[in-house]
Amino acid sequence: VGVRLNGAGGNSAEALIRRGRWADADDLLGRMDDRGITSCVFGPQAIRALLCIRRGNLDQGEAHLGHADELSAGLDTVQVRGWCHLLRAELALERGDPAAAYEEIEHALSVAAGTDDNTYRPEMLALGNRALADEYEHARARGRRIDTDKYHRLAASFVEQAGTHVELYEEIAGRCPPRTSAFLATARAEESRLHASDPDLWRAAAAAWDEATEPYFSAYSRWREAESALAGRGGRGRATEAAQVAWQTCVELGAVPLQQRIERLAQRARISLTPAVPESTHSPRHDIAEDLGLTAREVEVLAELARGRTDRQIADDLFISKKTASVHVSNILRKLDAANRIEAAEIGQRAGLD
Repeated sequence: VGVRLNGAGGNSAEALIRRGRWADADDLLGRMDDRGITSCVFGPQAIRALLCIRRGNLDQGEAHLGHADELSAGLDTVQVRGWCHLLRAELALERGDPAAAYEEIEHALSVAAGTDDNTYRPEMLALGNRALADEYEHARARGRRIDTDKYHRLAASFVEQAGTHVELYEEIAGRCPPRTSAFLATARAEESRLHASDPDLWRAAAAAWDEATEPYFSAYSRWREAESALAGRGGRGRATEAAQVAWQTCVELGAVPLQQRIERLAQRARISLTPAVPESTHSPRHDIAEDLGLTAREVEVLAELARGRTDRQIADDLFISKKTASVHVSNILRKLDAANRIEAAEIGQRAGLD
C-alpha cells in the first residue's frame, strides 16, 4: 500500500507544481519516502529536483537527481531515464550551459525513440529548441562562429515533430491536451529566436500555458515576449505589461532564477515592476472561516459542498486524497452541527459560497 501511495503522491505533487502550488507540493513530498519501484521511487526525487531547479537551488537539485539515479539504476524507460535527461537539461540551462543542455535533450530523445510516448517528447522538443536558441545567442554574443543553417534545420525539425504529436492526439481523441499544444507553441516561439524573437509567438505560447493552467511556463513565455517587444517588435507598453505579469507570477511562485532574469530586463529597460497590493487578511472567505469556526481549507471544502460536489470530486478539485476530503467533510459537519452534507451545503450557500 505504501508503494502505491508513494507513486500516487508523486503524481499529485507534480500536478501541484504545474498548477503553481509549490508550497503544497513541498508539504506532500515531505510526507513521502523512497519506497517503491520504477517511477514510483524515481518520481518523488525527480519532483524535488524540479522544485529546487526552478527555485534556484541548483546544487541541491543536482543532488536529488543523483539520488534518483541511484534509486532507479538500470531503468531505461522514458518515464525514468527520459525525464531524468529532461531535468538535467533544465539544470544545465539554469547554469548557463546550453550546449550541455542540448546534449541531454539528445539523450532524452534517444530514450524516447521507438516508443509510443506522447507525454514527454513534446517537452523534450520544446526544451531542445530553447537550448539551441540559447547556444545561438551565446555564440553571437561572444563572436563565435556557428553553423547557423544547422541550427535552423534542427529547430524546424523539432517544431515539425511537436506538431506531429498534436496531430496524432487530434486524430485519435479529437482534441489535443492543452499541455501538448502549449509545448508546440513554445517550440515555435523558441525557433523564432534563431531569426528575430517574435513577441506574437510568445504571446500565443503564454496564452496556451494559461489554458493549460501552468503559471511557471506562462511567466517564462511573457518574459520572452517582453524581451522581444523591447527589441523593437512590439513596443515598450507591451513589454512593460508582459514583464509585470511575469514578474508577479515568479514572486508568488518563488521562481527565483526567472524572477531575476525579468528584473535584469526591467532594469536595462528602466521598467518599474510594482508589487501587487496584498489581499486584506479580512477577505470574504477569511470572515466566513471566523464566523463558522472553520479553517481556510474547510471553507474551501464547504464551498465544494455548496456546489453539490462528491468527496471524489472535492479531492480532484483540491488535489487531495478522497480520504482526506472525507475527513474534512466530517469535521465540517461536526463544527457546523449539521445533520448531513446537504444541510452543510445549505449553510455554505447562505454564507455566499455557492
